[in-house]
Amino acid sequence: MTRGQDNPQLIFESMNSTGKDLSQADLIRNFVLMDLEHDFQTDLYQRFWQPMESGFVQNKFDEFMRHYLTTKTGVIPKIEKVYDEFKKYSHVIRAENEDSQTHIKNLVISLKDYAGYFCAMAFDKETDKELRVTFHDLRELKVDVV
Repeated sequence: MTRGQDNPQLIFESMNSTGKDLSQADLIRNFVLMDLEHDFQTDLYQRFWQPMESGFVQNKFDEFMRHYLTTKTGVIPKIEKVYDEFKKYSHVIRAENEDSQTHIKNLVISLKDYAGYFCAMAFDKETDKELRVTFHDLRELKVDVV
């Protein structure tokens, strides 16, 4: 791989396409964090991404990413297309004069905020008693989080 000539994200995707399948969330994480300056990448991962991701079990992070896109775009992506749709969304929302680091940081902060809401509703992590009861009732009805 040659810095500045090869696209590390494309290489990453193709290398892993023949091995163990990566989740949509794995692909999104690598898309967001790859190719950032090392210190900035480490800071984003430690302060935002890792705490956000740790609130999820197994494939529930994929589910969250799908709901996040649905909320933000108004369109429900196919579960196997969440990564592709996320890449499109990321490019669409980037402000015209916004530098790459600012764009990525704002995106990660938004994801972390929405992940908190999702976990509170879907995983019984709400601290407010009234909301907790309401979210419990929704889960009992098998109503999905959007």
